[in-house]
Amino acid sequence: MVTGRATVLVEPNRIETWDVAIADPEPGGALVRVVIGGVCGSDVHIATGEVGVMPFPIILGHEGVGRVDVICPGFTADCLETLEEIAMEGRETFLEAGGKEFHYIPTTNDLGPWMTALSIIAIENLEGWVGRAPQKEPLPC
Repeated sequence: MVTGRATVLVEPNRIETWDVAIADPEPGGALVRVVIGGVCGSDVHIATGEVGVMPFPIILGHEGVGRVDVICPGFTADCLETLEEIAMEGRETFLEAGGKEFHYIPTTNDLGPWMTALSIIAIENLEGWVGRAPQKEPLPC
């Protein structure tokens, strides 16, 4: 189980640091590594008890600024849609939401060893599906 550190309001005016479980992202989701978490004004009001009775414990610092490393293992090649939707639009959305670092990690489509491996996989899996063109005798001149 992956854990992270959290600032937890245990009761009004009592804050502790806990190790908390980090859930795996749902399909299509992302796990964001938070570098710095900010405690906003509403967190301060909760901590001092100004907003009334709250269900404790409460994890504070929801204004996180993080780094996202995006990997698209489902794509064998960086197609235009991948680059536009994830590397460009995803970056823009993340940065507009206050994120600081967005890293798109490209696939291995331009590396020789990967192309060799992909060729072998294709040949092995197409065996028997695609016949070779019959060999014809060269036409006499």
